[in-house]
Amino acid sequence: MRRAAGQRLADGLVILLVILALAGGWALKASAENRTAPYLLDGLHLNLPSGGRIAGMENGVRSVELAGSFGATRFEVRNQPLQGVTSIPQALLAASDALTLERARTFTAYHILVVDETSLLGEIGLLVSYVFVEEDLNALSQQPPVVMRGEDRLSLLAGHLLIFSVQAEQSRFAAAQVQFQALCDSAWLEGGD
Repeated sequence: MRRAAGQRLADGLVILLVILALAGGWALKASAENRTAPYLLDGLHLNLPSGGRIAGMENGVRSVELAGSFGATRFEVRNQPLQGVTSIPQALLAASDALTLERARTFTAYHILVVDETSLLGEIGLLVSYVFVEEDLNALSQQPPVVMRGEDRLSLLAGHLLIFSVQAEQSRFAAAQVQFQALCDSAWLEGGD
């Protein structure tokens, strides 16, 4: 009978150690996934998700993109000075149309899902939600095409057009949106009200 009680105690301790190890591993994973790094983009302060490769952008628009491999989650932030804006809604729609044309030329099967108002840095902005298919351009690749979801948030603040974007594989989009919201919430513009 003493051996049975000792065995139950040992079994209980092993179960407790396994639970503690799993909880510690989960906490470490969550901490690593939620790490951020401060970044400055032409007066726009951000806390970017760490672990990505920061890349530049063409066409005279300064931006930062955290990219990974094929089908990976991408965050993009554009900060473009604008002058002579007379109507904020028209400026946002024009910027959205230009972005839509750029994406339609670049992405396969690009389709807009929703265009709505949103808030970005405390200002009224525009939200554009879309889907597209990402294909590996390597003809010898065995990778099947990946359905991607994306979201752009556009706003005008202190003479700057700000565009925040997220793109992720459709199955990972909800998790990417959590990081994206944290990125949007962390941003502030020098000289912005």
